[in-house]
Amino acid sequence: MRQENVGKLAWSVVGFILMVIVLFAVVRYSGQDVVDQGEHAGHEHGSEAEQAGPQGRGSVAVNGAAENGSMELSGTVQDGVRVVEVTAKQFRFEPGRIVVKKGENVKLKITSVDVTHGFALNEFGIDVKLEPEKPVEVTLTAKEAGTYPFQCSVYCGRGHMQMDGELVVIE
Repeated sequence: MRQENVGKLAWSVVGFILMVIVLFAVVRYSGQDVVDQGEHAGHEHGSEAEQAGPQGRGSVAVNGAAENGSMELSGTVQDGVRVVEVTAKQFRFEPGRIVVKKGENVKLKITSVDVTHGFALNEFGIDVKLEPEKPVEVTLTAKEAGTYPFQCSVYCGRGHMQMDGELVVIE
């Protein structure tokens, strides 16, 4: 009888340990998902301007867009070149909208602050790798007015597919 009780106790302990391991795995996986989504969600849902995102074009001010639809130019002009500093971090670019004038020579100084990212602006033939804390300079000439999407081109985590922005070239 005593041996039977010890066997039952042993199986109960094994079952309890397995249950704790499964619970730990579920909590850990779920917690990571919440952190990743939280970081990205905080970016998307922070202010009205951020809610509009790269596609937003309403009357809300979006990264320099005034209520009347005009846009504030990004960066500063140095020696005839528009210089824009861009930060890449999970899972966004700051600024997410870069506004330049048609005909301008543009230099983007892009720095990843956390993990390896990429910066791809396909319409301009640009695709660079961004190692953490190693600034990369990209130059281009904004020949045609329009909106050109850019995105992270190196998988950087669960929010990678939402890591994008746009270059807006205005007349």
